[in-house]
Amino acid sequence: MAVKVKNTKSDPPRPCTIILYGRHKVGKTRFVGTMPKPVFIVPRQETGTMSLNAIVEVVDGFDYIEAGTIQEYLDACLFVKDNADKRGWRTCAVDPLTSFGRLFQLEIEQKYPNRKDNFSIWGEVMQTVLNGWKILQGVVHLVWVCHTDEGKSGDFVLEEKPALVGKSIEILEANADLVLFMTARVVEQHDAEGKVTASKKVRQVWVRCPPTVNPPFRAGGRYEEAFGEVSSFLPDWAIFANRLKGYIRT
Repeated sequence: MAVKVKNTKSDPPRPCTIILYGRHKVGKTRFVGTMPKPVFIVPRQETGTMSLNAIVEVVDGFDYIEAGTIQEYLDACLFVKDNADKRGWRTCAVDPLTSFGRLFQLEIEQKYPNRKDNFSIWGEVMQTVLNGWKILQGVVHLVWVCHTDEGKSGDFVLEEKPALVGKSIEILEANADLVLFMTARVVEQHDAEGKVTASKKVRQVWVRCPPTVNPPFRAGGRYEEAFGEVSSFLPDWAIFANRLKGYIRT
């Protein structure tokens, strides 16, 4: 067998799987729009494309595929896999995965109206999501965009979790390379008299290691570190990714 020596500087980084979650309107879709050459898979029966309209001024042209059924979702994943090189796609965002979870659940319940086992329905929802992940794994960066379970309270980073039909998604986190939590707050500027002269929304991205990774964090691995304020929708993704090197599973 011939021996081939590779160099990390010449080899492109391998595609990774990211969970990005946060509350409504914090800028998750716009943030994904800054990632390398994204394509979006959005739910046809939801208003998902409206959030995509918000990034038109940020991203100079973007592609998206609508899906309203489980089969259409899997077909969309296959299309991305087969056409990523030709179309130059490097990132695929399922946005929002939370809405797709509801669509999958309703379809399964309609297909099996007499099924009373909620756990088995949830299992099929998860299996559908993972089937799409298996199709795209290693082809493009895959981003699962999730809303948060706002029923949680306490420490906003440690307590709020990605939401998918009201269930925990530890299985998805175990298959992710990176878990990102986005927050937003309004920062006001005041004049000498204390009057508000200007305000802007400032975003922060927090990082949490998946449970299968030995995290390089303090406090027993539960510490989550903020990587600065994302005040612009056009961060240098290469620099941001470089800062995350120690947190991505290899």
